[in-house]
Amino acid sequence: MNIFENQKIIKGIQRRGQKDIWLDNSREFLEVHHITHLPAAKYLMQSEQIIPQLIQDKSRLNGELIKVVWLSPNEWHDGSIYGNIRFSYRLSDLVRNKKFYTVEVMSEYTPQACRILISDKDYVDHEIIKPYDPGAEYSGPLHIDSTGRNFYNKAVNIEFMFEGELNIEDALKIDFVTHHKELCNINPNNSCPDSEMTGQSAKLFFICHLLANGIKMGNLAICKENKDILIREITKILEMIYKILDQDIQYAERSQYSEDSKMQLVRAILGRISEKDNEAAIVLSKIFGSRKELYTTLKKIFAEYFAVKEEN
Repeated sequence: MNIFENQKIIKGIQRRGQKDIWLDNSREFLEVHHITHLPAAKYLMQSEQIIPQLIQDKSRLNGELIKVVWLSPNEWHDGSIYGNIRFSYRLSDLVRNKKFYTVEVMSEYTPQACRILISDKDYVDHEIIKPYDPGAEYSGPLHIDSTGRNFYNKAVNIEFMFEGELNIEDALKIDFVTHHKELCNINPNNSCPDSEMTGQSAKLFFICHLLANGIKMGNLAICKENKDILIREITKILEMIYKILDQDIQYAERSQYSEDSKMQLVRAILGRISEKDNEAAIVLSKIFGSRKELYTTLKKIFAEYFAVKEEN
């Protein structure tokens, strides 16, 4: 029995009534994404891996000792229910020498979610997990053709359950998406503190965390842009920081700190901002001799991290 019988890719001439018409419900894709909330993303920076977890939701595999990383090519037009930080991987890199298995269709989801397990293990005579051949033409919601091009049925969501860890450094890029205003996979009933957080705000908090802790990530999406775009992105982030710190601050009459100490102090300020503790960031700012001195040190930190010329 093919559990994906009603979610197959349709691509070709189909008979509809008295007419033959061309139908194509497929969408080509290269990348799959793991999206997570800001606190979890910070933890991933320490572990340097996305660690597979036991399946916790209403899946038929809940209760099985199978640990997975969730991945999907889906784009969230109304905001992601999974968080703001997106790690993207090339599917062809992940599935090399792997096997595919059907798991389930979550028909209560809108749109429906088709779940496929990717593993290097042999599941023989498993009650739930059954082999799936993505190379078989249009036998389900996922097809990988003879040239390695990937397609999925755009009328459904594809959710890959990847059995294995993923190295953060192997991600094609790390970028940021807006959280859904109402829905959240880990904090239901509108209780998520990150609901409505924009991708730009997530970028601010995440990059502040990286700079505060000296974590170098060359696969940040903005690092892959040309220098002009990169500088514009840095300027946007700095302006957001200035807005947070642009209070009626009584600065010290004159700074008594060395350049190295001021750099460490700014990292502490960025760390507080990354935790959304703006009050503590403002208190730390008062140690500087002036707003100019503070902003100059901020610019220096960003220029060194992103290897760009320091702007005046």
